[in-house]
Amino acid sequence: MRKRAERTALDRDRYLTTDFGDALASLKPLKLDLEFPSPTQSISLRLPREVLNKIRIIADEQDVPYQSLIKMWLVERLKKVAA
Repeated sequence: MRKRAERTALDRDRYLTTDFGDALASLKPLKLDLEFPSPTQSISLRLPREVLNKIRIIADEQDVPYQSLIKMWLVERLKKVAA
């Protein structure tokens, strides 16, 4: 265990005293395409301020973001109408 602790200390000292800037500067940046098609679509919905405030209060009580609560309510209502 003593050898491992000594090796870890040596590694730590080496990493703390080594300048990795040159090594990082020589690397070429990777291009990553991380955009995924969104299964949702953004909409703009105008609500009376009082209604939105009540929704926010209910969402806060349920510990859910208010936008998610609105989506859940819409899905529940669509299931009832479709049934």
